[in-house]
Amino acid sequence: MDTLLKRREVADRIHASEATVRRLGRAGQLDEVRISPGVVRVRASSVDRLIEHGYTAREPQEAA
Repeated sequence: MDTLLKRREVADRIHASEATVRRLGRAGQLDEVRISPGVVRVRASSVDRLIEHGYTAREPQEAA
């Protein structure tokens, strides 16, 4: 059975914000599981797969 992680836990693992985790989920790059209305968890295996495929958090860009 796959471990389910909170978005905050995923954000900590990939060194990104929770908003980025939500975007990755909407883009289909993370497998999300809706537990109940307003409660979403992410499969740990999808986080591992994302990291294995070279995901790195982008540095914030400075305004020009």
